Amino acid sequence: MIFRLSGSVSQRPLHHPLHVAARVPRRSRDFGKITYIRNQFDLTAMTTETFLYNKKSTVQTMLISAGFMAVITYNMIAHTKAVSDPYLWIMIVLDLGVFTYILYLYTMRLRPAMQQETVLELTPAELVFKPKNITIPWKTIGDIETKAANRSGTQQYLDIALSDTAETKHVRIDLDWIAGDPADIYTAVVNYLYETRKAAEKYPRGNL
Repeated sequence: MIFRLSGSVSQRPLHHPLHVAARVPRRSRDFGKITYIRNQFDLTAMTTETFLYNKKSTVQTMLISAGFMAVITYNMIAHTKAVSDPYLWIMIVLDLGVFTYILYLYTMRLRPAMQQETVLELTPAELVFKPKNITIPWKTIGDIETKAANRSGTQQYLDIALSDTAETKHVRIDLDWIAGDPADIYTAVVNYLYETRKAAEKYPRGNL
């Protein structure tokens, strides 16, 4: 899936097939009323959309990691004969690595998910992905595309190409962090970008 924007914002908006209402939970679809104040588009008239952390995906990943850690521990106990055995220390390092990853998942993903914190925010001026402190103004976005993060395609991410640099720069936003269907999240982001472009086209002297 890809949404391409080219040229200035004064061009006629593209009629993308995904410009439909997305069924993403826990967010607002109300963009508010477009107002015209002092010959400028009022950005505050658009409602901010927020998305929560993906609790289900995080718990699944933690359980898989815990199971892997249990297998490592079992093999370490069953096959180690002496403290000086190199196999023991290899297993200990692997165990510590998996345990550190589980702590990372809890701190960065599960705890914010349990506290109903926002992971992705769409404001009238920019897109904000909070875990990695990514802030992208809408006017700098050239293309938005979804890509598979693994071979099976079970995990996806948004590949956002920025158009305000001499060389195209790509920003990655992992959809596995965000609660909701990846296709719906993609549609919501594209629709919000589309709304900002429509507003800029209608009010070319605005701030977009």
